[in-house]
Amino acid sequence: MKATDYYRNFARFNHPEITEEAAHEVMRNPARTEVQANGRVRYFGKVTFADGSRTMYARVITLPDGETLHNVFPDSGFTRKTKRAES
Repeated sequence: MKATDYYRNFARFNHPEITEEAAHEVMRNPARTEVQANGRVRYFGKVTFADGSRTMYARVITLPDGETLHNVFPDSGFTRKTKRAES
């Protein structure tokens, strides 16, 4: 799969609990998608930690093509933001 140098050299080491496969699963089945002002695409979705110990929500950011992985990280505020938006 395509990935930026930033993802390969920094992001995947910063959050090793989220595998590249899990990031691609979020991209395939997002709970929500947003386009940033710079054209990058944010995907929000539930992932299972690499060791299978628990699940969490993650934010996956791609380049504007929607395919090239740029960043991935846990998003602990996703459910709180979603609940506020629904109120």
